[in-house]
Amino acid sequence: MIHDSTAEAEPQDEHFRVGSLGWRHSGWQQDFYPEDLPEDWQLSYYANEFSTVLVPADELLRPDCDFGQWHDEVPDSFRFYLQWPAQDDMTGLLLAQCGLLGDKLGGLVMQGAVPLDTDIPCYSIDPGVEVSRRIWRPAVRAGSGVAMLSLGQADLRQQKTWLQNFADEPRRAGVNLKALFLADEALSIDTLRGFRQLAELMAL
Repeated sequence: MIHDSTAEAEPQDEHFRVGSLGWRHSGWQQDFYPEDLPEDWQLSYYANEFSTVLVPADELLRPDCDFGQWHDEVPDSFRFYLQWPAQDDMTGLLLAQCGLLGDKLGGLVMQGAVPLDTDIPCYSIDPGVEVSRRIWRPAVRAGSGVAMLSLGQADLRQQKTWLQNFADEPRRAGVNLKALFLADEALSIDTLRGFRQLAELMAL
């Protein structure tokens, strides 16, 4: 995958990143992370193979959440997207910490339609927001270039259709594809790898 750009002024390409909602998945401890790998090294290990992650809202609220450390643990080409928590009292503190991620911050994923007072790109799962800020999902028209999927029992044919549909609409609007996140609760590392490989085989 060729990496996306976070700044509007930077040259952009048509490829996008594939990542997961979070990097702390219980099943990955046996199937992905080495048994003796400390938990606080897992992000760095994940970033050696994948180029983006959607950080869950509860991860942002952990007492040991450290944006500066995250920045230092991943390559320059890596991009963080943050699933913004609903707690209004945390907004100021979290926005201040976003600066620690610098160019590695791809955007914020909002639960609702209310935009934040920030220059950081904001996207929403709310179908009521404008198309250019809406996150793509099956049957949801969106043109932001950002998508969230739960594969569930979808077969390869269905996954291919979703990928093509996600790619087509932003491209018709002249929008660069940015990132697609798999958000299944019990996401296996093999599923994530296989989906990324499918996108690569489709030259998306």
